[in-house]
Amino acid sequence: MCGFIFDLMITMSQPFVVAASALLRVIDPVADWPRPSMVCVSSTAHPGYCYSGVERGDDLRCGIQLTLAGCGRLGYGARDYVLGPGQGFVHRIADPACSYRYAPGDPRWHFVFVELHGVSDAVAALVASLGPVFALDDTAPLRARLLRQAEAGSVSLSAAEAARMAWDYIALAQEALSAGVVGGSLGVCRAARRYMLEHIYDNPGMAAVAAACGVSAAHLSRSFRRHEGCTPLQALHRLQVTEAESLLRFGRISSEDLAQRLGYSSGTNFARVFKRVRGCTPSALRSG
Repeated sequence: MCGFIFDLMITMSQPFVVAASALLRVIDPVADWPRPSMVCVSSTAHPGYCYSGVERGDDLRCGIQLTLAGCGRLGYGARDYVLGPGQGFVHRIADPACSYRYAPGDPRWHFVFVELHGVSDAVAALVASLGPVFALDDTAPLRARLLRQAEAGSVSLSAAEAARMAWDYIALAQEALSAGVVGGSLGVCRAARRYMLEHIYDNPGMAAVAAACGVSAAHLSRSFRRHEGCTPLQALHRLQVTEAESLLRFGRISSEDLAQRLGYSSGTNFARVFKRVRGCTPSALRSG
């Protein structure tokens, strides 16, 4: 029954009433449904790769761009984000506040881009409340498969999977908004992750992260333990290690240079963090 109702819900333009025994269920139409018009898997290391919403006029399309390997850069308003593997952004194509690019010196940017129709208003509202950047969960099957394929040099993503990825993001984000949690502890976690991504090469202290989110360090810690089951520092370490893996696999960099780039005083210090998260040292990952 659930699958049948779901099919009706996405195909009917008017509310539809379903009778089941003596129970009546009213299914509201879905106002915004992501319709992928293009799915593109690509990579670039070209210094001229740069797109800006200012140049796109009144284009109503939206896009989701997900990093598979290497890293890309997103500028949104006054903020600048580094997008490592498993991290991406959602945007309206013509959003004048949005621009994205490959930065010379970064490892080659491998990504998947999904062009969408029908969700312009929803995306605008979500970006305004939650920001443009998202991250697929480390345990998500789609993320694991895409990253594994990227390492092997061959990535496939169907239009149905692209639509599902877009819908999952929109549905979860709308759920958070409707539950009123964006300004609560879940919102603190999101804001903290955004700050960590923006300062991934600065190795920020938790006091600075908490201050950027407008909360105390104790409140920040409680929020992460409640919603993510880890401390804020552990969350930062995972982001740093993900970035380090990309640099090691798709760029030539020594362990010392890697540590310095991520804001550590020595390769030994970062190697301890890396091993704690991944179970091996950066040198072992490189040689393997």
